[in-house]
Amino acid sequence: MKQTLRKNIISTILISTGLLVLALGLTKMWQGQSVKVPLPVSTENITIAKEDEVQTSALNKNNLFEKLMKKKSPLSKTSENDVKALYSKRPESGETIGSVSFPSLNMSLPIYEGTEEKELEKGVGHYSGSVLPGEADNCVLSGHRDTVFSDLKSLKKGDQIVVQTTAGTFTYRVHKFRIVDKEDTTVIVPKPTAYLTLTTCYPFNYIGSAPKRYIISAYLISKS
Repeated sequence: MKQTLRKNIISTILISTGLLVLALGLTKMWQGQSVKVPLPVSTENITIAKEDEVQTSALNKNNLFEKLMKKKSPLSKTSENDVKALYSKRPESGETIGSVSFPSLNMSLPIYEGTEEKELEKGVGHYSGSVLPGEADNCVLSGHRDTVFSDLKSLKKGDQIVVQTTAGTFTYRVHKFRIVDKEDTTVIVPKPTAYLTLTTCYPFNYIGSAPKRYIISAYLISKS
């Protein structure tokens, strides 16, 4: 009887030990799997990541823009030192500042400071808000279509325009023609190089106040 009881006790101990080992194994397995479960991703982190990507993209674009801006233009450019040395002072309104010649038209005209009627009645007017001839930017000259600029319609692409002032002789080459509304202000926009813009009313044979403007663009090719 004692022997039977001993066997029962041993069997119980073995079964209990086995169940305990099995329970521990399942617990460890469950713990191992739980560690591998991915944590929830915060939407706030996603937003920040996207903002960082946008900022990085914008920075790259800005760097590219700066590189493009540093590239030299194919047109001639007057240096800042040259600009400072060209004219010691700005001309007064109505003052004669030089002449503009059109070799292909065999024509030369005086240039006056200002584009009021009193200047345009005498010759070509220089728009006071623009740079002076030869300087690096957009020099704008205007004239009446039925007087001083009546022959501008005969100019062709590639023709030269020679401007003479106290600062020297500046030769420009015509490269573009445009017809715009009279309210169009793009004719006076800044340019990255020494540029010359001629404006007059259009059509040339229009009776009354013409509704359009005839624009001739030229860039500096030489100076002396």
